[in-house]
Amino acid sequence: MVGLPTWLLTWSPIQKQATSSGDLSDHARRSVIRKSYLYLVLFACVIGGMFSAGALVFNLINAILGGDTFDLLKTILNNLMSLVVFVVLLLYHLSALRKDGESQADVLEEKQSQFNVLVFDHNGSFGESVKTMFAKRVPKVPLTIINANDKIASDIKADVIVLPGSLAVNTPENVEAWIRSYSGNKLIVSDEAAGVFWMNDFEQAVDVAKSMAEGQEVRPQSPKRMTSVWTYVAYVFAALFACQLLAMLLLFGVSMVTGF
Repeated sequence: MVGLPTWLLTWSPIQKQATSSGDLSDHARRSVIRKSYLYLVLFACVIGGMFSAGALVFNLINAILGGDTFDLLKTILNNLMSLVVFVVLLLYHLSALRKDGESQADVLEEKQSQFNVLVFDHNGSFGESVKTMFAKRVPKVPLTIINANDKIASDIKADVIVLPGSLAVNTPENVEAWIRSYSGNKLIVSDEAAGVFWMNDFEQAVDVAKSMAEGQEVRPQSPKRMTSVWTYVAYVFAALFACQLLAMLLLFGVSMVTGF
């Protein structure tokens, strides 16, 4: 009775601002305080729901096996009420987080539709490969493919250019002249150019040179990928669930042995 009005008075203005349209709502959705609150509540609801469900199952099994049934109905109802409260809070805050993600996705798609990508192709297959990947990952981004041997129009617009590594080290004159006048970003993709190996850092360059000096075969290496943050979050939740399950089994075993 005390907490609900306090929460409504605080949360309602924040949620109303985040669900509106405009730059102000975008800043509200990206607020560190809001995101921290949502993830903290989700974490608390998951842990609280797990403990409530575990206590409910434990009391039911204990009653079925003939354990202490003093005030069993009240205990079960309390556990069930706690579980319902945690589930309702979890679903509501998950819905708020999902709506934030959808609104953010709409904003990002609008920005993507205004970003022009220019691809220089040299063999026909490179441009198609890039086009297929863009259609799969970011279909809203406008993509223009130009053959490196063709003349480049003077009015062409590009926020970023993509070109294969073989063109980067052996650029045709017309493309080289255009790139010199281009002040935007350039994305170079490693291809099957003979004798060209793209290094990630100085250490890798030294290791590859050492392998060449020893007569070993050198193959192109892909950039190192960082583990997703969500992978670590999943590991944490899995560890917490395993600890709770182990504690439940231990308490159940002790109850069966001692009769409490």
